[in-house]
Amino acid sequence: MPSTKLAIAAAAAVAAAAAAAAVFGVDASGAISNLRRRQASDVPSTMTAVVAVDSTCVTKPWPVPRALAEEDVLIRIVATSINRLDTMQRRGKSPVPKGVTEVLGLEVAGVVVALGAAARGFHVGDRVMALVPGGGYAEYVSVHTATVMHKPRALSWAQAASVPEAWLTAALNLQLGRAAEGETVLIHAAASGVGVAAIQLARAAGLHVLVTVGCANPNPNPEPEPRTRTRTRTRTRTLSLSLALSLSAQGGCGAAEARRVRTCARAKDGGDPVWARGG
Repeated sequence: MPSTKLAIAAAAAVAAAAAAAAVFGVDASGAISNLRRRQASDVPSTMTAVVAVDSTCVTKPWPVPRALAEEDVLIRIVATSINRLDTMQRRGKSPVPKGVTEVLGLEVAGVVVALGAAARGFHVGDRVMALVPGGGYAEYVSVHTATVMHKPRALSWAQAASVPEAWLTAALNLQLGRAAEGETVLIHAAASGVGVAAIQLARAAGLHVLVTVGCANPNPNPEPEPRTRTRTRTRTRTLSLSLALSLSAQGGCGAAEARRVRTCARAKDGGDPVWARGG
């Protein structure tokens, strides 16, 4: 009888490992052994990284992070992405914060190859995507587990690497605005990465979407528009964050719309501003 119970327990453990592998994309044959390992055996001591020198991206040999903080993981990078802040740092327009690596890059997708002493929720071999303070343009990066997520199996490496910065920023702002199904959301800078993400998230949440975009003004000396005294009784909530949102609680036009917030895209005949509406 004891041997039967042990056999059942072993089978259950194997089944649990297989289930974890199906969810997190880990090879089932190594799932149990990964639980016992804190570091892969093939991590090198140096890597190639990209830093900014005189407004130019330069590749340099760089030490692989070794002394991991207790709740950090070390990720072998498979894909990364380009953000506006990266280009600003390259041009020297936004200094790297104190204590942050000079290596560019704010988001990555890759494989966990080492764990800090107190890192929980991840194992060596897990496929993940992460928001990092810097260091994404390299072969390895260390990051706190608070900003690491398991990579959905349906996403490619490149898709996963584009999620943490833009999509989480968009999701956070929609949540802070307490947007509810049927309400109207105004998304500024809709052609940006955050804007494109916000449009898709808003539509998926059942919101009515209005957007504004910017471009080169085709008419450098436009005639001033006559002032109007349009008023609206629609209750509006506005957020002044990285993504400016104006939410109408009753689905009508909000204060920003009532002031005729306009894009710089005009009809070719010089007519009224062109509005883009989704949803």
